[in-house]
Amino acid sequence: MKKISILNLLFPLLLVLFISCSKDSPEPEEPYIGNGYIKGNFGSEYLTYTEKAVTTGGEAWGNSYDPNINGGELHISRDGTSPDQRHISIEIRNIDLDNLPIPSVVYGEQAPRNKNGFLAAGGVGLYDPASVPQGTSHFGPEDSYNYMGSTYEEGLTVRVTSKKNDIIEGTFEGEIKTPTGLVKTVTNGEFRVKIIRKE
Repeated sequence: MKKISILNLLFPLLLVLFISCSKDSPEPEEPYIGNGYIKGNFGSEYLTYTEKAVTTGGEAWGNSYDPNINGGELHISRDGTSPDQRHISIEIRNIDLDNLPIPSVVYGEQAPRNKNGFLAAGGVGLYDPASVPQGTSHFGPEDSYNYMGSTYEEGLTVRVTSKKNDIIEGTFEGEIKTPTGLVKTVTNGEFRVKIIRKE
């Protein structure tokens, strides 16, 4: 009787294991922890903001979707960690979030339209209202502290790349400006926030 080597017995098992490991397995989803984030390069600074913005009444804001404002408005905002009093805000208007194709570019020829036929349009801001000198109006012509950009004027690009369980992810890049004309170039911008729906 011929002896069967251990290798002959193990070969089919090893082959099955190799084939199953070589298939592309889906990447595990990153768990949602903390408050989410907005981050990226703003000029020469790399900023990661994770704190929820809080209004004077104590209510946290900056992670909401309201289908009744501007044909559907997504508002995402995060504060810096003290002593940094700035905050980053991303707004997307005319967005039908439930029927939004993924991925979506906000504004431009590939932009999705809401139920009324309007193109989604967005903006990004890096705001520092605490630093505006007394007597200077916020966002007035002498304001050199608050930066804003929009997808339909400055060529800013905002993309929504994922929306699962109301966790919204995306990217942004382009230029933001102060009313006085100072410019920051934004690169590698990313956001990931769990939104609250408002009806």
